[in-house]
Amino acid sequence: VVPQVLGTIGGLVGKNVDVCTTEGDEYLRLNTYTFISACTGIGKSRSSQCIQRQLRPLEDSLLPINRKLLVEDITSEQLIIRLAANNECAFVYSSDGRQICNNILGAYRKNGTDEGIYLKGYSGDMHDTERKMGDLNIRLNSPCINMLVLVQPEKVYELFENKRLYESGLLERCFFVNIPFKKCKLDTKK
Repeated sequence: VVPQVLGTIGGLVGKNVDVCTTEGDEYLRLNTYTFISACTGIGKSRSSQCIQRQLRPLEDSLLPINRKLLVEDITSEQLIIRLAANNECAFVYSSDGRQICNNILGAYRKNGTDEGIYLKGYSGDMHDTERKMGDLNIRLNSPCINMLVLVQPEKVYELFENKRLYESGLLERCFFVNIPFKKCKLDTKK
């Protein structure tokens, strides 16, 4: 539960709070990318429901109408649109993060992974999106994405097995927590 609470706090704070380094010359945002893996039956959904009951009313009271901080099953293009509409902040949250992982692994790409906006949303680097048809032309100056994803261990292994996610640096930006469970049998020989 502690990683969930810390991930939730990071998601709510977004880019509104910076932490100064001990040298005093650099400020860091509090956004985190947290993946919690646990086998079926350990209670991911139950603990997540408690958090969601608190988050949804808070989101509704803090944000203007038609804005949404919490997103779940979302493509990178829609995430960019959501960021542009929401002060360049988004909290990617799911108690069943298979689809989030699939999207990052490139479910909607013909060739390759789809982590570009997540890389820039972690570091706050500017992001420009332009499409041929002109229906998606957006500049994000300092996007801030937080992720809290609860998922089965097999899905985390899929992320680790993908060489492109290492090369891009996405996995190094993520905090992985595995909750061991004695009855969990992992098939790592796929």
